[in-house]
Amino acid sequence: TSADNTLGERVRITSDGRGVSQFTAHAWVNFNGTGTVAIQDSYNVSSITDGGTGFYTVNFSNNTNANHSTVVSGDNYDVNLSCRNHLAGSVQVNSYSVSTSALQDIANVKVVTFGG
Repeated sequence: TSADNTLGERVRITSDGRGVSQFTAHAWVNFNGTGTVAIQDSYNVSSITDGGTGFYTVNFSNNTNANHSTVVSGDNYDVNLSCRNHLAGSVQVNSYSVSTSALQDIANVKVVTFGG
């Protein structure tokens, strides 16, 4: 109805059937960060770049804006994960061991990005 048009776009359905709104993730990935980095499952992530021990770059298939918000987690209680360098096409993730005070590779890194 015309009243609905005054509210603006709330949800958009893409050609592959996904619903997209300000509340849906722009990109997400679960990857193994040990040995040869490998994506285990993902959405809108083209690749992971291994920048050395405990340093990864998550590359998006479709760019977002540089002000996106990213959350990271992992399966190792001894490791702090952090994000930095939020760019339109990627975000960098570090994994830092609390007990050894050094960067450390870990398995099962999870990254979710909102913004678009």
